[in-house]
Amino acid sequence: MPNKKRKDGRLQSSVTITNPLTGEKKKIYAYGYTESELSREVSKIKRNGGRVSIGDILFKDWVDEWLIIKKSELAASTFDNYDLRIKKHIMPYIANIKLKNVMPTTIRNIISKVDGDRSKKYIYMLLHSILQQAYIDEIIDRNPCMAVKCPKYKAKEKQIITTEEFQLLLDNSFCAQYKRIFILAYYTGMRRAEICALRWGNIDFSAKTINVTSAIKITDEGNILGRPKSDSGIRKILMSTMLKNILNQQFLNQKERFLKNGTKVTDSDFVFTSEINYKTMITPNGLTHIFRRAKKAAGIKTAITFHSFRHTHTTMLVESGIPIKAIQIRLGHSTPTFTLTQYAHNTEKMQQKIVDFLNKQPKII
Repeated sequence: MPNKKRKDGRLQSSVTITNPLTGEKKKIYAYGYTESELSREVSKIKRNGGRVSIGDILFKDWVDEWLIIKKSELAASTFDNYDLRIKKHIMPYIANIKLKNVMPTTIRNIISKVDGDRSKKYIYMLLHSILQQAYIDEIIDRNPCMAVKCPKYKAKEKQIITTEEFQLLLDNSFCAQYKRIFILAYYTGMRRAEICALRWGNIDFSAKTINVTSAIKITDEGNILGRPKSDSGIRKILMSTMLKNILNQQFLNQKERFLKNGTKVTDSDFVFTSEINYKTMITPNGLTHIFRRAKKAAGIKTAITFHSFRHTHTTMLVESGIPIKAIQIRLGHSTPTFTLTQYAHNTEKMQQKIVDFLNKQPKII
């Protein structure tokens, strides 16, 4: 293959080696700062069957290859999250260590520097996956994570927003636009990143539909308009008449704001915009701040978050007996199982429905 120049200035090439015992072919990468240095490395690989150069591969170089493998397997948002976590929590400590020299103590040292049990477990699982692929590819003889216990983390039970809490949030939402955002989230279950990316061209008032086609991605470079979390996230959400009227009122208010600034609202303009700059979208983190502010003003002490709107919407639909397949599609999940296990929460109303059903069964005594 043609020599490739990497970001660190080195040249990269590869050699395909055939295992004489199994006939299996595998690609070995060689690196060098000059053509002659790279040529020597390639020759060394061919001469030694790949054993010497495999041992010299740095952790950061292998991670680059691992990310290439994962990019085709993961949703864009998940891949970006992997990349961000690796750069922040892993690379500062072992980027330039040879892959073969990564020991269980190295893993424990990295984990000890991560805050929070959930994050510790996440970083451990990332390291395990990175090193396991290296083991599968016969680059290392063992996965050092196997000798390290996976950090324990018990996820907290997600809370749904009660009717009383929802009314308190609306009463303390500071402005009409924020109130409408809360109503939209409550009655559609849309993700905050999808709400922020919503444009007027995505709303069909005559058909009463919201076309979810975009989401805001939080990256190192800032907030970027991209695709939803997965292909299932691209969907149409039917609106109730009440929600249609709420969004129509938002349009009229935006139309007035734009006219005051000498412009007109277009299909490409965002539905919800900054209170300071009428053309600037609200960011996902901005929505979180707006929610926390309203929650504090309302005196709500429970652990609800903006994402709780999504859990609440799902639970309401399940309580009402809506088919789970319809709920899955409305939320943009890939499977109904995920919708049920992660977003539908047990309530007294659900339990009462079970009892009511049983009470209607024929008596056997």
